[in-house]
Amino acid sequence: MLRAHGPGARGPYPRAGASAPAREFGTLLTVRLPLLLCILLVAAAPLPLQAGALPGPGTLIERARESDLARAPRWRALLHHERTLLGSRSAARGPHFFLSPRGDRDPAAELEATLLALLDPDARVGDRPPACAFPARARFLAESLGLAPDALRRADCPELARWLAGLRPRGMTLVFPEAFVDSPASMFGHTLLRIDVAEEDASANLLAFAIDFTAETRGEEGPLYLLKGVLGLYPGRFGLSPYYDKLKLYADWQSRDVWEYRLDLEPEDLELVLLHLWEMQGVDFPYFFFHDNCSYQLLRLIEVARPDVTLHDGFPLSVVPIDTVRAVTETSVFSGEVAYRPSPARELTHALAGLDRATRRLVLSLAKGAALPDGPELRALAPDEAGVVLTAAYDALRWLYLNGQVSEDDSRTRSHALLVARSRLGATGSASPVPRPAVRPDEGHGTAMVSLGGGVRDDEGFLELRIRPALHDRLDTEGGFAADSTIRILDTRIRFEPRRGRVRLEELTLVEVRSEPPRDLFFEPISWHVDLGFRTRLFEDRDGDLDPELIFRTEGGLGAAVRPWGGPVKLYGMADLRVEAGDAFDENVAFGPGLTLGAELRSPADRLKGHLYGRALRFVAGDTETDLELGVEARLSLGRQTALRAGVAWHAYAGEEWLDARVGVQLTF
Repeated sequence: MLRAHGPGARGPYPRAGASAPAREFGTLLTVRLPLLLCILLVAAAPLPLQAGALPGPGTLIERARESDLARAPRWRALLHHERTLLGSRSAARGPHFFLSPRGDRDPAAELEATLLALLDPDARVGDRPPACAFPARARFLAESLGLAPDALRRADCPELARWLAGLRPRGMTLVFPEAFVDSPASMFGHTLLRIDVAEEDASANLLAFAIDFTAETRGEEGPLYLLKGVLGLYPGRFGLSPYYDKLKLYADWQSRDVWEYRLDLEPEDLELVLLHLWEMQGVDFPYFFFHDNCSYQLLRLIEVARPDVTLHDGFPLSVVPIDTVRAVTETSVFSGEVAYRPSPARELTHALAGLDRATRRLVLSLAKGAALPDGPELRALAPDEAGVVLTAAYDALRWLYLNGQVSEDDSRTRSHALLVARSRLGATGSASPVPRPAVRPDEGHGTAMVSLGGGVRDDEGFLELRIRPALHDRLDTEGGFAADSTIRILDTRIRFEPRRGRVRLEELTLVEVRSEPPRDLFFEPISWHVDLGFRTRLFEDRDGDLDPELIFRTEGGLGAAVRPWGGPVKLYGMADLRVEAGDAFDENVAFGPGLTLGAELRSPADRLKGHLYGRALRFVAGDTETDLELGVEARLSLGRQTALRAGVAWHAYAGEEWLDARVGVQLTF
């Protein structure tokens, strides 16, 4: 039973009759000895040291060496060090980013130089104290060496404090605008990081800032941009801009759906990323279109926040933005939350989906000003139905303005009239929200593909291996990729012919880009394609047999596509120009125009897709021959990443005819 303590008591009362020494010994065991042990344990614990009690530089450097701190993943991420064939080297280029002459090649030397600078009250990096130039390094080193988090920040940094306060970080989201095939810079998609200012409110995050990595192109576009980007002739830099400006570019002007993948970061990890972003002001990086691009460099930022996750090592040869998104979603960095922002084009398509053709024409007339919001056509409709038409007309007007078909003044005047008319109806007429696609971009098929199959050409059998590093072709499933588009890079077919006992290159497509979006009452896109590479063509040899010869071929074309019944069938036509060159031609070259017609049919769940096509081309310069081809091909999906493919084509050239049939199993990854 517990006893009450008297006013001067220090512990429980001693038992009656106990001697004074015994009482002192009991007090020592019950009170003083435990207290003494607690004091010793607290004194021995490695508590963070305050700035005023910092060990000397030699002590901290020795501590860093003993813990092998220079090899820590976070330190290497802060320096952007990467493994190369010749060792380890940083991709960063800047006059003040490295404090050691060997810092870009030696993380340990840079660590020690950074520590010495942080401990030197007179040191400067540019016009700033080292702690203000490298706040992320200062925090990492302090925490890793057992110091207080801000122990090495021995100077006030008012500019940095104002900059951080303006960002108001509450979280971070990886953003993926889908591919935009009509621009070389965006045909593979893009990624950026949004600095969230709210945890739940999506509208509030429109006012957030976004981090992206882009090439400093000085306004160069088109083929020149693509060539210099492939060769790494542009510098790249991290930038910060308002998120709504990015949405205006990607969603409004380029009609790209935007996906937002929320990351799971602790507040201190998020702040470290922003401190590191501050460190990289004015720092250049090499920009390579197929590797050190917008997506690859953002992976390094995520690794600064979460050094326990390694992302960049998974892309030794090439980096496609959607692959980086997929890599992030497969780690603990991904919170599991995904938001979808449809483009204005998608919203308009959805709004028109439930309207008949006559009503769609009325919507277009209202948007173009040919019909008035208070005209007889609208008065003949029920209020809710008229509200839907006016809302769709407002969306259509916005689309026409974004595509340059309506001036800003006309857009403003008509928009006001449409909104006033809808308000007078007393009904919102709002369409249902655009449903999120069943397949997210990260859930689509893999961007690399390998296929193994066989077939017969001109009564001669063959086995065929096909390897395509990127990205997507006509027969692939569309889920997660830009619809009605093809992008093939280094698509290679190698054939083994048992009868002749030889292995040869059948095809090497260096690049093929194809865009065939269907036209309708509102959308009138032009279909186009370009194709550059090497193909095998059959020529008659001296013995009268057909012998395969590898030739160079480049081709381009313009045309149009339609969905005549608004269903799964698409028809298209292309006017082409082709140039072929090779020793097998009598004149070493052939040039001429052609025409391609085709039809696609896809099952509702996209498990089956077929393609029927016909091509006719007449060479008018060099060798003057007619080239004809008629074929059909199909794909049957066996799973998300596997499929069966088959095709048969009839060819006629230079008075010869032959059939080419093949079947194979395809695996994407």
